[in-house]
Amino acid sequence: MLKKILIVDENQYIRDILKNRFLNTTDIDFLYDVYDAEDGEKAYDIIKTENINVIITDINLPKISGFELVRQIKTDNNTRHIPIIFLTQNFHKEIRTKAYEYGVVGIIQKPFSTNEVYYFVKTILKMQEEYISLKEINDILSFLKNIMLVSEQNVIEESYNFMKKYFNNFRMLGIKRYNKEFNVVINNNFPKSEEINIIENIAEYKFDNLKQYIIIDAGEKNLEIYLILDKYNDNLKFSLLHEILHLWSELNGKDNK
Repeated sequence: MLKKILIVDENQYIRDILKNRFLNTTDIDFLYDVYDAEDGEKAYDIIKTENINVIITDINLPKISGFELVRQIKTDNNTRHIPIIFLTQNFHKEIRTKAYEYGVVGIIQKPFSTNEVYYFVKTILKMQEEYISLKEINDILSFLKNIMLVSEQNVIEESYNFMKKYFNNFRMLGIKRYNKEFNVVINNNFPKSEEINIIENIAEYKFDNLKQYIIIDAGEKNLEIYLILDKYNDNLKFSLLHEILHLWSELNGKDNK
């Protein structure tokens, strides 16, 4: 599963050794896409454009301090959920207290071991997989509202973009059926043989044979639209998404098979 890490430090050597530790991992749980910035302004630009999972930052940064960077992140509804770790030489009680007041999840004193930082981040990522944040629930509800408003032509694309935002490790089929003709709009990681089997069962409305998937009937009138979702490994976040989609389907008269 790919995770995006942002490292912010004026010292290029520190950025490089941490970057190398994540990129050269042999870990089977996560793969990493690592971004780095030498100052707070550049870091915030990256945060606004990339879906960062964890931020590791020094406190003493050029242009925008680490504390100001945290303040900006935590006052923006689109970024406030991102966990932040401070790296600092100043480990005084006042600094630690202020950091936690700002919403930092941890502080690591310089000089540090790259393994210490790495396993701290990994622990945070594992915790992220086990819960869904209030922001994500709000985004799910907004997504469900949007797919009721957008035209049938955009439902599959909107759904796929939403899934990419929160789940790196998923499979999705977006299928349209009109006058008994099927059109696969999106196939994300389904083998051709499995795609054919799913379509054959949908054609005969044999949804009992597809209970291992999340299937959402998003069509209207003469156009049938099916979103078929699957995951590679079990986690509570995906299971909760399933339950939310199922509840939404019932409330809106849809049949979430």
